[in-house]
Amino acid sequence: KPDPVLQAQTACVSALRDASRFPGSFDFSPVSDPPQVVKMADGSYLVRVDFSAKNGYGNMVPQAGHCSVRDGFATVTEINPR
Repeated sequence: KPDPVLQAQTACVSALRDASRFPGSFDFSPVSDPPQVVKMADGSYLVRVDFSAKNGYGNMVPQAGHCSVRDGFATVTEINPR
């Protein structure tokens, strides 16, 4: 059975990449900046991922993305500059 924490991380990274204005510019380093995962009482996971991606001006901007993950499906709840 797959590791549910790793599954939550992977689902969130994928959802954040898809939500980025320029998905091809999405840059994420799981080794130097691993996602933070919290298991909730209802069995879902809250995941924070620090990443960089291009903005509308073409500049790489450091960002923090947050997801709620349930049954392997991630919903992006917010993306903020960091």
